[in-house]
Amino acid sequence: MPITPTLVTPEDLAGLSAALSAEIARLSARVAALEGRPADPPVVHPSPPPVIETPASATDDDLVFAGDAMDLPAIAPGGTLDITGKRYRLTHVPNNVTITGRGELLVPVSLQAGPVNWRVRGAVITGTKLRRQCSVVRESLAAEFDADVLTLAPGEVRTSAPIALDPGQRYGIDILPGFVKGDNALPIKLLRCDSSGRVVGEYNPQDAGAAAARGNWCALLDCAALRVQISAARIAGVSSGPTFDLSKVRIYGAVNDLALMGLSPFENQSQVYLQGGNLFEDVLFRDLRLTPMKVVSGADNIFRRVTVRHCLSGFSTQSAVGTIWEDCDIDVRCLDDHGGLVPSGLWFRNRCLSIGHQDAGARITRGSMRGASWAIEAFEGNGPPTALVIDGTTIDAVHYGVSNNARQAVTRNVSISLGPLGYVGAEHNLTASFRDSTISMPEAAMQSYGLAHANDMSVQTVERVRVTAGIGAQFYSAQDRQTVRAIRVQDCEFAYTHAALSWNVPGVTVKGNVGRRTGYYAMRDADVSALRQLSASGLTDEGGNKWT
Repeated sequence: MPITPTLVTPEDLAGLSAALSAEIARLSARVAALEGRPADPPVVHPSPPPVIETPASATDDDLVFAGDAMDLPAIAPGGTLDITGKRYRLTHVPNNVTITGRGELLVPVSLQAGPVNWRVRGAVITGTKLRRQCSVVRESLAAEFDADVLTLAPGEVRTSAPIALDPGQRYGIDILPGFVKGDNALPIKLLRCDSSGRVVGEYNPQDAGAAAARGNWCALLDCAALRVQISAARIAGVSSGPTFDLSKVRIYGAVNDLALMGLSPFENQSQVYLQGGNLFEDVLFRDLRLTPMKVVSGADNIFRRVTVRHCLSGFSTQSAVGTIWEDCDIDVRCLDDHGGLVPSGLWFRNRCLSIGHQDAGARITRGSMRGASWAIEAFEGNGPPTALVIDGTTIDAVHYGVSNNARQAVTRNVSISLGPLGYVGAEHNLTASFRDSTISMPEAAMQSYGLAHANDMSVQTVERVRVTAGIGAQFYSAQDRQTVRAIRVQDCEFAYTHAALSWNVPGVTVKGNVGRRTGYYAMRDADVSALRQLSASGLTDEGGNKWT
């Protein structure tokens, strides 16, 4: 049998020699101790050549900078400070200066500044927030249901034993992919109970209105106990029931900042308020309690290849002009007590990017957003933003993917994924186009809309979009149901479990689309008689559509 030779490098020999020397020295010392005589001196060999480590990448969120932090020195207007390998306290934010290098800028809790023409390249901007923000209360509900997996017959209802909670604590509930399979599933019910386990109400983490009334907090609050209810519907012609995997349900309790922050809106707050002409390039923002930076009434601010880690929200704007995010990686997940990463969006309606009232010409290009309740939201009230373009961004959110509610809104080439708690993949409530994108909501624990458009939606174009959701797309107005809109849905693919398309306003054109039913999910309150439902029983020959 041939023997394959093994090549031994000089470094290998040096290491082996050092190891043998150490072992000889240890044995010599042992023998000497037993014999009561001095040990032989160890043989000294040349040290192996040093190993040159590759510097940490710009996206590494665990960069450690040694040494005491210094106060940021005065920098002359137009000057540059290289902070490579150093630590500075950001006691003030100078105007018209450049800071470069992979060093650390420490942001105090109380800092408030409004810099102009501040350019930061390569730095790590660090706050004081603790990374652990939640603890695991339940990693499964198998004990409360006496089973890991339950298959229900049509019409069957199962309710868990009560889970005792602390009414003074805030809880986040997550449901992982794989929670429900099969047909006839109804949305999960989270039943609020008193200390005796008696049901006193229902908790709905998708309820944006209720969250807004609590300062945008969607956490479970003021609850002494919780029961979880799973149910099967009786959809006509569907005989099989759903299967629920109770090991996919997680309950977390808030700690540290998530437990102590007031319930008033805080996402508008920041320790650094930017004005105009600021540039952040290859910068890592980490451990900031509030939004890392907020643009207020400033023009031409640029965030290029910035990374956000372990912050409770991303960036926000207000009355700004021409803000650009390009190739940014924004992840607002936090740590639990087991070291797992948990979306902070389970507790409150936070955003990776929040585009404020009266903004103009903001642009979000490529990059990724993760861990927020609402990945990107442009507010439509009190003077909506204008001409917001979202192009090529990848999104993984809890409840909402994109709300591009700007006038002349453009969303294209985006990829949106929401888990079982996902509510709306994308919404565009004003004049908008949504093109060449994918929305993936393959299973639902509650309600599930791929596209949900409401309010004015006067002129809308949806083209070449692939959607997987309970309802593929819905155009709905609660008040103005008579005004004719100009809404066109063309060349799209809908994989659905409830309906491909639905609307209750005139002026909707549906051409060249494909609808494919992948199952039967019973969404609550979705079958409204005023809605025109297009599904397998819809108008198969109208406009070249194919509903199967």
